[in-house]
Amino acid sequence: MVLDFTEIPPANGGDGQQDIFELFARDYLENIGFEIVSGPDRGADGGRDILAIEKRLGKFSSTDVKWLVSCKHKAHTGQSVKPNDEKDIIDRINQFGANGFIGFYSTIVSSGLSDRLESYKNDYEIEILDQAKIEKELLKPENFDIAKRYFPVSSKKWYDNNKPAKVFSTYEPLLCEVCHKDLLIEDGNKKPSGIIAFVNRNIDREKELDAPDEHVLDVYAACKGRCDRTLEHYWLQKGGTTGWKDITDLVSPLEFLSWNMSILNELRNDKVIYEDKAFKKLKLHILSLAQLVVREVTPEELERYKVLQSLPPWI
Repeated sequence: MVLDFTEIPPANGGDGQQDIFELFARDYLENIGFEIVSGPDRGADGGRDILAIEKRLGKFSSTDVKWLVSCKHKAHTGQSVKPNDEKDIIDRINQFGANGFIGFYSTIVSSGLSDRLESYKNDYEIEILDQAKIEKELLKPENFDIAKRYFPVSSKKWYDNNKPAKVFSTYEPLLCEVCHKDLLIEDGNKKPSGIIAFVNRNIDREKELDAPDEHVLDVYAACKGRCDRTLEHYWLQKGGTTGWKDITDLVSPLEFLSWNMSILNELRNDKVIYEDKAFKKLKLHILSLAQLVVREVTPEELERYKVLQSLPPWI
């Protein structure tokens, strides 16, 4: 796990911070689109921590689903949420006129409780948001402010280790040429996806005896699947074949260096020639990928780089 749920104080303390996990649940649900009908309070809640409305939009109408949300914060003990922790679930759902039940837990659910909840699914909507599901949503850019608020230490550590390096004055995305998705960020988690593809001209070896091993017509970035197939089909019609590298592999420092060395060796040995546009795009893609490979430049290094760039090349 990336986020340390023990950063949120335990729910059984008496120091005035025992409600923070419930407040976190409220803010989390609100941030992902739920309308909070009733939030945490110190009074007798009759078995509910939060009541929330989920609006489901259809083509012709919308439906409101009312959820009873039960919060259980056991990260400090590491124990799972057991049947005795969630008593009379059906009675509680009916008491508050809800359509379903959400278990919002900082650990996992026990097999006993999981089996019980599964048996309710024919009549009620049941969802379990355990620590893994909660974390996955929190690491998305649109929800990361919530992570920073409630997990200040572990969220900062994760961000510092995963943010793109400030190689440029501003962040440079690596966009798919079809759908324009940023391939350096997957599901908002600063995880790369997609491919870098090389389009090679089909060479007739019998007629072109002096032809290089490869003649690169284009270098493109694309999502795997439909977007890549679209571009592959386009170049196939123009007499080109494609090979590719997985971006997930290319942002590994060792593979990134190996790939660049391979490109330099091929150019040095005249085994591969690039069309001008293809080579320009290749350089831009390398620079974009470098943001996930290299560390950030220190202010001193940046100043030194500027000095070096101002010197004649022979010095």
